Amino acid sequence: MKSSFVLLALLSLKLLAASEASRSRLRSIHIAAERGVPEPAVLPGVSRSSEQLDLHSARTDHCGGKHYTWIFEINQKCAASFGAGSRWDIHRGHEGYCKDGHRTCMSHRYIECCSQKEGPKKLGTYCEIQANSADPACKLWPKVNGVKKDVSEVKQKVIDLAESDAVQDLQDTEDEDPEDAEDSEDTEAGGDAPDTTSAEVTSASSTSSAFTTTAPMAVSSSSGPMLAPAPAAAAAEDPEAALPPGPANSPEAKCAALKALLRRFKDEIKSLQESSEKEEIGNDPDLSRQIESLLAEGERLRSSSEKICTQAEPAEDDEADDEEEDDDGNDDEKDSDEDVAEDSKEDKEDTGAVEPPGLQPQASESAKDKDAGDADSSDDDEDDSPKEKKVTHKIVKSREVVVVNQEEVHNLIRWTSGMNSAIRNVETKVHPHGLKWWRYRYEYTLVESVVLPAFLIFVFLTQLFLQWLGNYLKALNPGLHGGRYRSIFYYFVLHAAGISLLQAFGTWLYSATPFFHYFNTAGRMVHDSGWIGNMSLPYAGRSWYLVFQEIIFHLLGAIILYSLFVATMIRQYAKQAHQFMKSERTGQGEGLVAGQAMSYDQWEGHFVKRAESYLAARSADLTASADEVKEILRGVGLVGGRRDAEKFNFGEYLNMILVQSSDELACPRFITVIVMIILDIHVGIQAVFWRKPFVFHLPLLFLVSMGVFLAFYFIAMYLNHVSLREKTEKAPLPWVTTERVSTLMQIILYCLCYSFSRLLFSSYVWIDYPMTAILALIGFLITYLIIWVVISHIMVLLMCALSTPPNIQPNMLLQHLKTQKDLLADGQGREGKPKGQEGAPERQW
Repeated sequence: MKSSFVLLALLSLKLLAASEASRSRLRSIHIAAERGVPEPAVLPGVSRSSEQLDLHSARTDHCGGKHYTWIFEINQKCAASFGAGSRWDIHRGHEGYCKDGHRTCMSHRYIECCSQKEGPKKLGTYCEIQANSADPACKLWPKVNGVKKDVSEVKQKVIDLAESDAVQDLQDTEDEDPEDAEDSEDTEAGGDAPDTTSAEVTSASSTSSAFTTTAPMAVSSSSGPMLAPAPAAAAAEDPEAALPPGPANSPEAKCAALKALLRRFKDEIKSLQESSEKEEIGNDPDLSRQIESLLAEGERLRSSSEKICTQAEPAEDDEADDEEEDDDGNDDEKDSDEDVAEDSKEDKEDTGAVEPPGLQPQASESAKDKDAGDADSSDDDEDDSPKEKKVTHKIVKSREVVVVNQEEVHNLIRWTSGMNSAIRNVETKVHPHGLKWWRYRYEYTLVESVVLPAFLIFVFLTQLFLQWLGNYLKALNPGLHGGRYRSIFYYFVLHAAGISLLQAFGTWLYSATPFFHYFNTAGRMVHDSGWIGNMSLPYAGRSWYLVFQEIIFHLLGAIILYSLFVATMIRQYAKQAHQFMKSERTGQGEGLVAGQAMSYDQWEGHFVKRAESYLAARSADLTASADEVKEILRGVGLVGGRRDAEKFNFGEYLNMILVQSSDELACPRFITVIVMIILDIHVGIQAVFWRKPFVFHLPLLFLVSMGVFLAFYFIAMYLNHVSLREKTEKAPLPWVTTERVSTLMQIILYCLCYSFSRLLFSSYVWIDYPMTAILALIGFLITYLIIWVVISHIMVLLMCALSTPPNIQPNMLLQHLKTQKDLLADGQGREGKPKGQEGAPERQW
């Protein structure tokens, strides 16, 4: 009770603090409204006075005469932020908050006023809702968003650089003029060529794996200088040719800008890695997994970023020499690189042309005058000679060549696709939305603590009904020796049947009724009220249904583990009972446990001597009369401190005690359900106030269980000492009985099994917390091994100690003796088998 009052006081203090925070926020809103500051967003559940709403709405109207256009746009924004079907809901908020925002086109209120059927789709929207949140995902989101922008910019620049390769190929095709080629052929057929003068043209060469960009080359013709076309005319003929040849559009500049952007991206990735290490996101598996994937994708950039653009030594092109050819001859002889360089130098000395630093240098004035003189002389020559002159091309290459590796361009484009996928995972697979409604496991623990009590009560009542029905139909009464494992078998079958009925009932509610929709509506109301802080709850009825299904599966897994534990103890019971029967037949055998000094016949003799005297001393506590007690003792052959060897069977008596313990371990008890519900409520309170998930209590529960088992051992040793060594008729520990010990064991094992089941049979735990799942599996195996080797022996020792005077209650002792008397009267032998089959081995499961 004291702890309940403390928890209620803590809850009251939390509500008072939330109310004070709301009043403080309202005061700040009022002051901001008076100063003309834009109204800040208000979280759901914060009340607003009508005076403040009227003040702000009267002051600001953002519609601008386009209210219906704004409605269309804001509903699109709601759908983009919170999923399809989300729209502006004027009924959300308090005191007309969303209705007033809808009337005055307050777009910034979409966080509170959009119906959030699936929750925020993107991490950025979630962080806007969780304003000033300590969530590490929201702290890292600005860094991730910066990386996202850089990746988008990198992709655009890479595409721009790849498209410039196509433009360069087009220029290569246009540089070769068919008319120039015909003039060249005619001149070669006519005879000697006159002196040539350089004029400006541009040339580019490309390959399948890379393209190179060069400075302009000089070309001269005997017919006159080839001047560059006017910009307008060039633009009319080819839009790509109209691009200004400045540094901003040159491949060199694009490569430089891309490399600078990639270096900045590396800095962003490094900053993100440092921030993630600072936030210690290792305890956040969803965020840690996605951030690690993003960082790993960013590391791939280092192998390709420096190879996309490189500078190579310029390759000198050969100059075509002026030679006479036959009329049908078109073979060109090429000079060596040294001849080309020497001819280029002579042309510069003759013409006085100086190569400018720009990409398209203009001819000097002296060169223009020289070209005019050459043109006049060329006209005179044409008048003298009927033969046409050959046009000679001279090419001057740039000193710098930029090579763009097309393979690395493709790799970089693929890398941007991988980065976008990793960023998309960070945006959509970390925060709660849709069916993945929880952010942390303690939020799931809270929902589980709300649902589990109803499930436990339903399954328990179903078991009681099936058990009553089976007894009524005499389908569950195979007799005392119908099988040692019958109790745990029936318990498992009845429990599984109860869970199956619960499963069928839940499926019917989901498919045929709106129950889960109404349940979700109630959950969202609790969430919007702020009673649980910023903890997440399911967004849709289907999410609640899936939670129900998972909890039902956990209950079934708990029953499987519990049945395994109890079957292990019953196995030891059967083994010990077989030893008792063997000792009963031979008169010799070990003590109750291996290594005990007193033999089996001495232990049996001690019981025979004390049974009659103990019942006589405790006659005031018996419900039967003295004559009934004497009749029962004579029926089992216990008279005068002696036994009739043909009637009384001490091994059979101990076997009945162990069978009773098996039934009490397997039979569902209401006290077990009550303790489970109390523990579940305690776990839910821990989740709300201290953010502790259910798994946090498993180590403590394991240690408490081991402590109880150890206490059982010392209690058993003490009771054996009292019953065998001391002559007293008063029970030293009257509150320790077989029923209470078995019930306590049932509670401990069931709580342990459900805790293990939540971890071992949960796919989310194996994905998000693999180390926790592995540790849980190891803990389960250790627990099972301890039960097999130690606990089962301790339970045998304790049950047998509680079956002998003075530890056993007198009415319980008399009931066991009466049961043995009835078995003998029904014609069964000393070992509980029909006469003539006493020596036959007992069938075991």
